[in-house]
Amino acid sequence: NEQLKDAINQRTDQCDKYYKENEQLKQSIKEVVELLSGEVDVFSDKATEHDINAYIELKELDNKDAYYMATATKKAIKLLKEVVDD
Repeated sequence: NEQLKDAINQRTDQCDKYYKENEQLKQSIKEVVELLSGEVDVFSDKATEHDINAYIELKELDNKDAYYMATATKKAIKLLKEVVDD
């Protein structure tokens, strides 16, 4: 009976540890989302859509990196928000 209590306490402690780590990760993700989409308008939906459309219209190789950065950032923000909102 005592061994069972010890095993349950160990599992409870592990669960608490994982819960705290999960909450810390969620907080870090929230901070990243805020950094990417916060005060600076560079990676807002409107700004990234503008960059994407400009690249599609211009088809300039000079803008290729900005296009990929904008689309990747937009996807990253979406994925991070989904993780935090779950």
